[in-house]
Amino acid sequence: MSSKTKSNKKIKNDDGDSKAVVEDVDELERIGNMVKKIEGNTIYRHFYTTGDLHKWLEENHKTAKELFICFYRKDSGKKSISWEEVLDVMLCFGWIDGVRRRCDDESYCNRYTPRRPTSNWSFINIKKVEKLIEENRMKPMGLEAFAKRKVATAEEAYEKENRKLTGSLLAKFKRSKEAYKFYTEQTDYYQKVSSRYVMNAVREETREQRLDELIKASSKYERMDRFKPLKQQKKNITKATTNNSKSKRKKREEESESESEESDYESDSSSSSSSDE
Repeated sequence: MSSKTKSNKKIKNDDGDSKAVVEDVDELERIGNMVKKIEGNTIYRHFYTTGDLHKWLEENHKTAKELFICFYRKDSGKKSISWEEVLDVMLCFGWIDGVRRRCDDESYCNRYTPRRPTSNWSFINIKKVEKLIEENRMKPMGLEAFAKRKVATAEEAYEKENRKLTGSLLAKFKRSKEAYKFYTEQTDYYQKVSSRYVMNAVREETREQRLDELIKASSKYERMDRFKPLKQQKKNITKATTNNSKSKRKKREEESESESEESDYESDSSSSSSSDE
C-alpha cells in the first residue's frame, strides 16, 4: 500500500488491488477540498463494489473512527457503488450514515461512523436490518449495535418519527395565528421534523422551549435555523458572528467613552466589558 500527502491531508491509495478502492488521487483531492475537513487524516474513497467496501470494513472497523465515501451521480456516466448499497453494508457492520455534502454537479460525499449506543434508529433502518438478518448478512458487531437500540420495534420508531403537535402545545401555537398559518403552509417534511423536534423532548419544560423557538421563527416567516438548508445555516452563522463582533466593538467603545466622562461608573463599565469576552 502506498500513500500520498497533499495539502497536509493523507489519502490512501490501494494500488495493489486489481479492483482499486481509490480511483484517482488527484480526483479525490479535488472532491475532498470541496467538503468540510476535520482534524486528522481524512480519507475520501470511491468504492466500485460492495465487496470492496466489505473488505475495507473487515480490515478497519475496529480502529476506524469515520469514513468519507464519494459517489458519482447516475447521470455522470461514471462508475461507483450506490448510496443504497453502501447503507446495507454499513448496517451489517453497525455503522451509520451522516449528512450528505454536494461536491459538484456530478458527485457528492457522505460521512459514515460507527453507531453510538445512544443513537436513534429510524423506522427504515430497523426494517432494513430485519431483512438483513433474514438474509444472514449481519455481522456480529452489527447485531450488537442493533441489540442496544432504545426503540424496540419499527412501529415504535415510526410513531416517534411522525409525532405531531397536540394538546396544549398545539393550542398555544394556534393562538399565534400568523405564525401558525406560515407553519401550515410549509412542506410536509418541515412540519414533520419540526414537530418531532418539539414533541420528542423528554421534559415538558424543554418541549415548551422548543415550541417557543418554532413560534418565534414562524412569526418572522422563517423556518427554524436547525432545519434550514445547510447553505442558509452557514450564511446565518456568518451574519450572526459579524453582527456579534460589531455589537461587542460598539459596546466597548461606548463603555470607554463612559469611563472618561463618568469616572464614578468605572467599575461597572470594566465589569461589563470583561463579561463580553
